[in-house]
Amino acid sequence: SAGVQGPQGEAGLQGIQGTQGDIGLTGATGPQGQTGDSSSGNSVIKTTTSDLYNLEGLNDGDLVFNFTNRKLYVYNDPSLTIDDNLYLLYNSSTTSTGGTINVSYIISFQVEKRVKITTLPLSSGGNYASATPTLYEDNNDINDGIGNRIFSSLSYNQTANMNLVPNKTYRILYIGYGNNNYIETSNINNYDYDTSIITNLQTHKSNDIFLYYSIPENYNIEETSIIPNFSEGTVGLNKVETFQLIVN
Repeated sequence: SAGVQGPQGEAGLQGIQGTQGDIGLTGATGPQGQTGDSSSGNSVIKTTTSDLYNLEGLNDGDLVFNFTNRKLYVYNDPSLTIDDNLYLLYNSSTTSTGGTINVSYIISFQVEKRVKITTLPLSSGGNYASATPTLYEDNNDINDGIGNRIFSSLSYNQTANMNLVPNKTYRILYIGYGNNNYIETSNINNYDYDTSIITNLQTHKSNDIFLYYSIPENYNIEETSIIPNFSEGTVGLNKVETFQLIVN
């Protein structure tokens, strides 16, 4: 049989204390995580490269955050934008065919691809201040209003630099009011435009619209083939950058 348990022995000497680095080895680096699913649209794609054009698998409208410069971009599919710069309307002749007083003109159109509208030029006339254009965006018929004003061209600032997109109607209003506000005019048939990009082009005139910032609720408007005359190609439409900076 077992004997009686003896007394507990003395504690041993304390072992040498290890450093933090001795506690465990660093494991192998794990695989790189996948980027967001761009198929759902507007996904945030993270990249550590400054060369955004090396990215693949992006869909139109995807957001791309560049960790190198800490800026956010939106990806514009090149197939959905115009290939080169062009004019909304172009007239190789600078000769006016007539003129009006107290008449305002509206040029309405849609675009088949994303474009950037750059310059909204003044029309030809005795008083340029009377013929400064204003840009509107609309989803309704012109008889229900000409839309929301998104840019006002002034004598000192005619550069809009705004993107236009399909499925919206854009209108350019030229005000011509006051006895001294003479607008030189020309026939719309004197102008050329790219029918594969510019569609649903319509031109109207009105004797009731005389302030771009205060469109009356009810106004008379009628279609016309007469529009303001331009001394050169009017309204530059430029291609949109593939990666457009949206947050600086």
